[in-house]
Amino acid sequence: MLLNFFVAFILPVSVSLFLFRRYLWLYFTIFPFSAIVAYIFNFLGSYFDFWVLKPIMKDDSDFSFLPFNIGLYPVLGSLFVLSLKKRKKFLSTFLFFSIVTTFLEFIYLMFDRVVYSNGWNIFWTFISYVLFYSFISIFAFFLSRYIKKHNLNSELY
Repeated sequence: MLLNFFVAFILPVSVSLFLFRRYLWLYFTIFPFSAIVAYIFNFLGSYFDFWVLKPIMKDDSDFSFLPFNIGLYPVLGSLFVLSLKKRKKFLSTFLFFSIVTTFLEFIYLMFDRVVYSNGWNIFWTFISYVLFYSFISIFAFFLSRYIKKHNLNSELY
């Protein structure tokens, strides 16, 4: 559990504090939305026994995913939106983040830190990350439209 806590929470959040210090709006908009989407995906995946994250917490399996749900995935979602804002190349950024996130999970799979079952495989993992980043990009799109429509501070987004 300490490895998950360090790799999925301490390291990403520490790096994000440095990277996003000029973009605090990410912590108040994209970060919480990404955490909610990650929680829903991980809840459904564990509920339907598609995957298990080790170590397994017998009392509360959601606790195993906590460092990922409030650390790594919100940081990646925020970095994804910031990359879209800076680069303005949606398809290449979208594919890059989907592939890299799938590769990171593949490393966990190779080290037996995550176990797939019920027909789940790395392809379905890639599809789940495509959906994850799709939801984030849709949210960011509507957020930017809302900000423009209501003439809010353009520095925000």
